Amino acid sequence: MLKSQINVPDEDSMQKGTFAILKNVNESELLVNEMNGICILRWSGRVDIETASELLTLGAAAVMLKGYKKILVDRRRLLEFDNEARLWIDNWLKTKAKNISKDVEKVAIINSDSPFGNIFNNAFNSTISLVMPHLTLQIFSNHIRAIRWLSKAK
Repeated sequence: MLKSQINVPDEDSMQKGTFAILKNVNESELLVNEMNGICILRWSGRVDIETASELLTLGAAAVMLKGYKKILVDRRRLLEFDNEARLWIDNWLKTKAKNISKDVEKVAIINSDSPFGNIFNNAFNSTISLVMPHLTLQIFSNHIRAIRWLSKAK
């Protein structure tokens, strides 16, 4: 059986349409690539509860209704989550995400570059591992490597 070739997008091709922007809220984005079943949650700047709840709720719907089974959480541009957003995300991960995660094959994470954003990296990654231990999870420093890993067959 022949495997189809998968083009791994770089930053330029992501902007040219390889990934469609499903939603942009306060500079944070939810992007999807239907062909490869990849959903990208790209956090940027200071994330408030409105941004967090809107993007995570829409991302969950993409997984459950549209069959996106590979997720990239890109926090390179994250400065910080405000307190309300942090609490909401923690609760969401422990309740809703646990049920959604059974449909997910892989999760790639790119940690924040900012010092304040790094505070959330370990807590977020630990919560995911604790709540969803069955997930295949890998941390990357580069979005191209993360997308390449997600694009490979499980």
